[in-house]
Amino acid sequence: MKPILLYNDTAKFERYKSIENDLKLALSKLKNIADKSLGYNSIDNLKTFVATPTNYIVNRYWEKYGSAFNPENSDLVEVYERNNKWNVATIDLFKSDFDLLHKRLGEYAPTLTAKDIKYNVKKPIFDVYLSEDKRSHYECLERFLSVSQELRTYEKCQGDISLMRYAPQNLRVIGLDVQILKDQFRENN
Repeated sequence: MKPILLYNDTAKFERYKSIENDLKLALSKLKNIADKSLGYNSIDNLKTFVATPTNYIVNRYWEKYGSAFNPENSDLVEVYERNNKWNVATIDLFKSDFDLLHKRLGEYAPTLTAKDIKYNVKKPIFDVYLSEDKRSHYECLERFLSVSQELRTYEKCQGDISLMRYAPQNLRVIGLDVQILKDQFRENN
């Protein structure tokens, strides 16, 4: 049978999307430092860059500019910091921000390759489906509510509140309507 979509967990999606956007910002700050220190599009391996951006930037700076104008035994970090407006502490701070956000994303963390980053927070991932073993119970409650609405055309009813007696743990009142508690019927519940 085709799975039944109960709802999309929009709050969870928006929470993870916000974390992902913060992660994108942290990465763009790291890339900005690399671009301004080494030249635009100077990152040839994104995965290596993200793993150790300080080493990547400082070593590349040394190879590109520092070795030509400084003695071989120079401290690479010192040479980098002397000639750039960023210090390695700033790079490390943005790296720790990135790592923290990456960890918070957990299973929704982006996939890094040498050339690209693929972001994984997409709205359909947060769709919540009806558990197959609870399908008949859910469909029974739907029929029950539907029949109660139809019965109103023949009977004078004060509202649906009295329906709560039949399934108080699976129904809820919102305003004047009785609705099914869909979380009770989701997969992995």
